[in-house]
Amino acid sequence: MAARNAGILAQGEAWWRRAIAIATVGGFLSILAAPTVSAAPVSGDWFEYDFNTFLDGGTGDYEGYTETMLSHSRYEIAAVSSDLVSVQGDGTWSYSASDGTTDSGTFSTSFSFSSVTRRYVSGIDVEGNYVDPAVWFWVSPEVTAGELVRILDEEFTVTSVDETVDILGGSRFAIRLEATGAYTRDDVYGRFDFTYVDVYYFDRATGYLLLEVYDERDVSPTATFGWSARATVTASSFALIDGAGAPFDWTPVVLLIAGVLAALAAGAFLVWRLTRGPGRFTVPTTQGPLEVRIRRIRKPQALNGLAPDASPAFGPLLMSFARRALATRDPVVLAVSGPRIVGLLTYDGESGLGSLFATEGPIALALLKRLPVQDFFVESAGSAWRLPAEPVDSFKILERRDLTPPSYDPAIVRPMLAEDLPAVVGIAEAVYRGRASRWVDTSFREGDIAYVAAVDGRVVGFGFATASGYVGRLHTLTVLAAYRDRGLGTELTAARLSALVALGVQRVVVEISQHNAASLRVAGRAGFKPIAETVYYSRVPRSSAMAFQRQF
Repeated sequence: MAARNAGILAQGEAWWRRAIAIATVGGFLSILAAPTVSAAPVSGDWFEYDFNTFLDGGTGDYEGYTETMLSHSRYEIAAVSSDLVSVQGDGTWSYSASDGTTDSGTFSTSFSFSSVTRRYVSGIDVEGNYVDPAVWFWVSPEVTAGELVRILDEEFTVTSVDETVDILGGSRFAIRLEATGAYTRDDVYGRFDFTYVDVYYFDRATGYLLLEVYDERDVSPTATFGWSARATVTASSFALIDGAGAPFDWTPVVLLIAGVLAALAAGAFLVWRLTRGPGRFTVPTTQGPLEVRIRRIRKPQALNGLAPDASPAFGPLLMSFARRALATRDPVVLAVSGPRIVGLLTYDGESGLGSLFATEGPIALALLKRLPVQDFFVESAGSAWRLPAEPVDSFKILERRDLTPPSYDPAIVRPMLAEDLPAVVGIAEAVYRGRASRWVDTSFREGDIAYVAAVDGRVVGFGFATASGYVGRLHTLTVLAAYRDRGLGTELTAARLSALVALGVQRVVVEISQHNAASLRVAGRAGFKPIAETVYYSRVPRSSAMAFQRQF
């Protein structure tokens, strides 16, 4: 958010920031009510919109100062091939400020995105350092109240699917999304803390953007100002659901629905089976047929009575991975055979990475159909499963048994405290070049063992550990570049191992990228030996980001 606003204020150019998602069978009912409406992007769809920003209401250094940026754009769906949607955008903009500064120009952008994942595939129409961004001007008409929807790399909450908004000369039925937050900017305007409210309205039938209302308030010790943005659709090629116009004659619609209901049900089932895969199936194994059921869970109670049996390396830690994902409201899909978990797929919304565990190839494929993540990790056995993705990188899984509590220097390493979290988040985001606040905070709040390393009173490194029964896992050993090669990683590793031994852990695993030579050396000195590998896969390798580690 801060990166987008700084770019607009400083350059007057980077104002395209919204979302699209696929429409499924539920969208067909919207088509019945408005025959000219398409519930999914199709070639030839277009819309025009104004995007205007304002800086005003300043005090202190910004008293009396104002800025205005006005723009008008047209976006058109240039082509659709399978799930690849190509978009062409053109527009004009002008900028003026109360100090007499003016500027103007035109722009042209082309890009493509996947209608399955809603992620950009080639090109991007926004500026900024986004992590796994989703396109901004369309969401699925099938979203439900309370659901989280990604717009660029921000998670929005669906607050209503039956809102009305006045636009295009009438009152329209809309889906309402909202996000709030607080950030710090440090740019040409100075260092300011700001809070914001961002509200989107999308057409209930097509999912296309109708309106965005964004407001923020920036505060520093010497000044304050307000910054706001309004994106308003001014014309479109598709009809919109009228929320308060002339009465709609539902008689032909009811008759049409009655005539196609049976075909619709059959089609819905077929689409569901093709896109999501079967919910129950049988897998032949060397031990005999395995009856498997695939289901998504939303509460940790759904794990009660189940035993993890989907990973030889991580074992009972799978339960911790699933609970951690549920705690952050990320999706979790299980493959269950009787009381055993024989497959698990989680998706971390902050990093945009999935984690797949399975005992058999058909189970892995069924999980990926139910939750079609783009980038994901799989243990090396998955290389024989013909996954719908390509390997990008590999990570070594190392193990240590016969543990004894190692010594460490408490003057250098100490347990992490709640007041250390801002510094730890800053270190993680600097080293891994992406957002990490939710992941770090959840690891700490969910009870992970956590230590920090300090030099001259400054926190410069940290590491976490997780225990599940007799198995433990070290993760997220992170030290700022300027403080490496001082033995801090060794001290953090010793501290975490000592804590795990005190909990009765008998076996510890750690997962390290093959490119992370420093961490591999630390693990080797601590007695860890390689036992397996994890492979990082991507459905779109050319656009996948380097994964330094997975977040769970």
